Amino acid sequence: MQNDIVEQNKEIISVGELNRSAKYLLEDAFANIAVIGEISNMSRPSSGHIYFTLKDEDGAILRYLPESYLILPNGNQAPQSRT
Repeated sequence: MQNDIVEQNKEIISVGELNRSAKYLLEDAFANIAVIGEISNMSRPSSGHIYFTLKDEDGAILRYLPESYLILPNGNQAPQSRT
């Protein structure tokens, strides 16, 4: 497979380069936005982070919320787990 790619004269980049390029393009295009959708598949493992899918009828994105971002209804920061 790799020989096929080289023979087609395609540019070969690393996974890291692809991720950095995608990150740059997305951050540049969507600097200040808010996204609305339905939360599903939410879990909070022992790490304290919250993992979830944010979706609507046209698509879905996997997200996580670091424990340090959690704010309680009274305005206080949620205590961080000590695992």
